[in-house]
Amino acid sequence: MADVERRTLASLEAGERAEIERAMRDSSDTYVADNQDIVVVWLVMIAAGLGLIGVGLVGGLPLPVPHQLIALPGIALVAWAAYLWLSTHGKRGVVFTQHATWLVRGESLTGVRHVKVSQIKQRSIQRPGRSFTVLALHADDSTVLTLYVQQRWAAAAVAAIQAGAGKHVHLSSL
Repeated sequence: MADVERRTLASLEAGERAEIERAMRDSSDTYVADNQDIVVVWLVMIAAGLGLIGVGLVGGLPLPVPHQLIALPGIALVAWAAYLWLSTHGKRGVVFTQHATWLVRGESLTGVRHVKVSQIKQRSIQRPGRSFTVLALHADDSTVLTLYVQQRWAAAAVAAIQAGAGKHVHLSSL
């Protein structure tokens, strides 16, 4: 089994699952949301779906199929976007617990246990209007979990990883 794990929230032990859910609900310092990165995709999906529905209902374009059939993919696209929004809104981001660091995508998690982290590499990137830190967590089996986070969160996560690892974890620049 790889040291960088792919799990579902439900498959975690109750204590760790509760810690993650509490961090996401309370917007604690151990969790940083990245919902804004996906909102544009949801809005484009909804706009495209509504456009197809409009073409299907209003008509006016010379099409080889009945206009009403064009509305069906639009309805499906809007329904899918709504499902994605409802199932993952507020559940996208990165969180660290006492024992692991996780990338959260709805109910899906990708993470590494702190005791399995052998090296941490980080790099701060400054761009006009936005700065962030790339944090690469190298596991004992050479797998890597790469996170794009705020600098303050990265510093807290590095401290938690080093405390939870029970060994020296080398920290270097990318």
